[in-house]
Amino acid sequence: MWPGAPEQLDEVLKANNVPDVEINKMTFENAMRWYHWDPFTHISKEQATVGALRKAAEGHDVSIQSLSKHDHGGANFTDFAANAKQLAGNKD
Repeated sequence: MWPGAPEQLDEVLKANNVPDVEINKMTFENAMRWYHWDPFTHISKEQATVGALRKAAEGHDVSIQSLSKHDHGGANFTDFAANAKQLAGNKD
């Protein structure tokens, strides 16, 4: 579980002698193929390691937080529904 998930996964994969080629498929290559997206056009592989990303995130709050405790801002559902009715010309 976050934030230790990458290290925990690495430990399990190494304990089971999973080859790097299989680890790469499981962790990013399949997603790249499925979504037709290459993240390494935006950031190098060296900058995308767990260690490098953790270093880049230093000073930022990456703690687990319940979204229900945050004010999401904006209107509530009642306001949204009223605005939608008004825009649609609904009078009921």
